Amino acid sequence: MKAVILCGGLATRMLPITKSVPKEILPVLNKPIIEYLIDDLVSCGIESVLIVTNRGKESIENYFDKNVEIENRLQETGKLEKLKELKNISDKCKIYFIRQITPLGTAHALLKAKDFVGDEDFVFLFGDELMFNKTNGLTKQLLDKYNKTKSSVISVSKCEISESYKYGMLKFDKNNKFEKIVEKPKPENSPSDVCFLGNSVLSSKIFDYIKLNSSGETGIVDAINDYAKQNLVEVAFIEGERFDVGNKLGFIKANVFYGLNDDEIKNELKTYLKTLIE
Repeated sequence: MKAVILCGGLATRMLPITKSVPKEILPVLNKPIIEYLIDDLVSCGIESVLIVTNRGKESIENYFDKNVEIENRLQETGKLEKLKELKNISDKCKIYFIRQITPLGTAHALLKAKDFVGDEDFVFLFGDELMFNKTNGLTKQLLDKYNKTKSSVISVSKCEISESYKYGMLKFDKNNKFEKIVEKPKPENSPSDVCFLGNSVLSSKIFDYIKLNSSGETGIVDAINDYAKQNLVEVAFIEGERFDVGNKLGFIKANVFYGLNDDEIKNELKTYLKTLIE
């Protein structure tokens, strides 16, 4: 199975740094966000990944490219562990890139992956979402559900009804099967307390349901809703700590959380945090 990661968008919530640095390359500890996603995919046997980017995100490509100068320097100075780590970045899997020239929504960006995907089902991820689960990663949870049902699977979780205006909320039919996603409803109009997380396993048929709306844009939610009218869509309740690293608070939370789970720095970080709080 292949995977597609969307890394478009202007990342206005993280300006000014994202004026020149893609949000997907921002570090959580000493690794960029995008590498955590790649590692999660590779751990599930994904061998080919397409990253959809736009203008100004060349540094993502550069990160997964080889840097001969640095590698030679590490070799000369005997820093072989660092050298091995660096070489591993570009050898994780086959990574391809394509650019969404005009920003016309998430589904329009996904459409760029049509030839890459072919007739296969595929994993679909957003480049600014991290999910931490030491033993059961996001991709594994999606694929476990997919392997049981052989249907498209969308990731979901419970959320407070009072925050429904931030998310796409799921509507279920009388048999408690997925019916559609309602985009950012007011709490009093929310069809459930289950929100769409974005990451999914999708059928290649999804491309047939991507259509530009009257404003010239199209989102992935519209395509999934139209697809679900004629095809079964299953839901996977994802277990783990979720971080929207495309905003300041989510980015800081992710760094603190991952730091507290890093054996090298967790004790010093705990001490520092306690000092701050006191």
